[in-house]
Amino acid sequence: MTIKTAKLVRFELPLRYPIPTPFKKLTVREGILLILEDEDGRSGCGEISPFPGLHRETLSEAKRQALQLRDRLLQSEIPEGLERLDGGFGGWLDSLKLFPSVRFGVELAVLNLIAARKNVPLAGLIKKTHRKWISVNALLMGTPDNVVKQARDRVEEGYRSLKIKVGKRTLEEDIRIVRAVRGAGGEKIELRLDANRKWRLEEAVGFGLAAAPFNIGYIEEPLQNPGAIHEFYTRTGIPAALDETLLQQEPEQWLSESGIDAFVLKPSVLGSIEKTMKFAERVEQSGKKVVFSCAFGSGVSLTAAANLAACVNQNDVPAGLDTHRWFKEDALKGSFRVEHGGLFILPERTFYSDDFTIS
Repeated sequence: MTIKTAKLVRFELPLRYPIPTPFKKLTVREGILLILEDEDGRSGCGEISPFPGLHRETLSEAKRQALQLRDRLLQSEIPEGLERLDGGFGGWLDSLKLFPSVRFGVELAVLNLIAARKNVPLAGLIKKTHRKWISVNALLMGTPDNVVKQARDRVEEGYRSLKIKVGKRTLEEDIRIVRAVRGAGGEKIELRLDANRKWRLEEAVGFGLAAAPFNIGYIEEPLQNPGAIHEFYTRTGIPAALDETLLQQEPEQWLSESGIDAFVLKPSVLGSIEKTMKFAERVEQSGKKVVFSCAFGSGVSLTAAANLAACVNQNDVPAGLDTHRWFKEDALKGSFRVEHGGLFILPERTFYSDDFTIS
């Protein structure tokens, strides 16, 4: 298969709510779509959108590298068997030392192109026995009253998993919100919390003991020092999930750590679909959960994460894809839709706004 055209499409998506980052609040999400087309006119789309504070590269740096790579990809042959994710991408791309966001965008565009040629969704390309529907956990944000209202609304819409950010308020305020959301959502709803590594051990234990009666599914990144997770779990009985820690330390070392229930995987940040899926397989083998998520990417990245989620976990584990609510408009039109707390896995259809800039 030959790449006949390779386009870079710059997008700017206005946000309904500002997104805090270590540098400033984002009111617009910027990124680049990489669109590859083969000799038969079929196309595959990938996304390159580094997120400030998570990716080490800036959008300008990613764009420069993508422009160089685009020229290299034109008229080149795509190696056979890349969809097996068994090392082919590594052999093809490792020597280029691509930024994580660029590597993800290239792999996604190529895989979506192969899937288009076979007329299957990305999940069907990777695994024939993939799940046809996945659930999504609702992300509750805002004032305490808004969070409780959102909890009621999301449960009525069909969500069965709710997620709350904790650690920025006082312990008492966080506990009041957790109690209120548990009351609003009911006992059957999974309740996830995310502390974003805000707490020292004793602070986390104090919160965990107070929150334990509310049946917490897990607390994502409860500690500044993740090495103390076993002690946190032993003293509170609340399991943890890892996210940011996986970017700073080798993910493999945490597979046997007791007290960790789930691994939150963001392929665009980890930098490779192939490597992410290999690690996801190891997580499954260890008996822990894989939770696919996205770094406030557009519908291109969200759709990819949904498809990858459909290929893992024997039982449905709600994915962290509710960030689609933050966007006033999307890079894809009508492709990513969450209804009744989840979405169906369908073949990719790429429609992007004519207002975006094509390079």
